[in-house]
Amino acid sequence: MQELDEITLARARRGDRDAFRQLVVAYQRPVHAVIGRMLVGVGSFAEVEELAQETFVRVFRALPEFESQGPGRLSKWVLTIAARLALDELEAELARSLGAARARELRRERRGWPGGEFHWIGCP
Repeated sequence: MQELDEITLARARRGDRDAFRQLVVAYQRPVHAVIGRMLVGVGSFAEVEELAQETFVRVFRALPEFESQGPGRLSKWVLTIAARLALDELEAELARSLGAARARELRRERRGWPGGEFHWIGCP
């Protein structure tokens, strides 16, 4: 995946809609791929599409504050937003399938793991 050039990124950060459209075109496949892989067996195509759209809404809102330093930073940032949204969806699905009380219990249990932010994906 090729990074967005600095000029287009600067224009997108200033709110240029055409430049932001180029950003979406550049990253839409990787965003869909990350979300789709994370939601395999759980999410439908419509859910993947909805999370991809939410990813770009969040990118659009936060882009003016984004600091582009170093190679690959924009792609990592965009894909991190997508992955976190997918994790939130997995956690919500876990709560729906196990019940809110059991999901809270699992969240408390995972806090004891190194890193404390490990997300359980699966059945107990």
